[in-house]
Amino acid sequence: MTKYSVEIGENEEKSTCHCCKRISYNGHGFVYKDNDAYGVYYAAWSPEHEVKQVSFAISLGDWDSSSTIRDRTCFGFQITDDRDDVTFSAIGPESSPWPNSDLLGEMISRQSALIHPLFQEALLISEKVVRSHETISQYLGCA
Repeated sequence: MTKYSVEIGENEEKSTCHCCKRISYNGHGFVYKDNDAYGVYYAAWSPEHEVKQVSFAISLGDWDSSSTIRDRTCFGFQITDDRDDVTFSAIGPESSPWPNSDLLGEMISRQSALIHPLFQEALLISEKVVRSHETISQYLGCA
């Protein structure tokens, strides 16, 4: 059975929201698959928003010393607390603060993400990240 683990990098760094320019926070971290580097994630949220939501990007693939961003796939999610549950919606680069990053690579479109062979794994890992990243899980009310 595959084992995923999450290492929190930056827990809660103050910044400016990409959509409304109000106070927001960023966090990032690393994902390991069977103890090997497998992914990096970025997250952003704003307590100023009426609806609790987290912009999320996760890049999965090869992270060894000879790999490049071409060896990874970047997925985007909008994670929302809808009062009854936390929902994950695939988003494209036009809706993300990280449409193209030197580290994550170019985010694939929503349509491409939904049919990508790694999509279900990206979703599963993203759910694990939300549970593991204490500040995000508290913000969304799932701690």
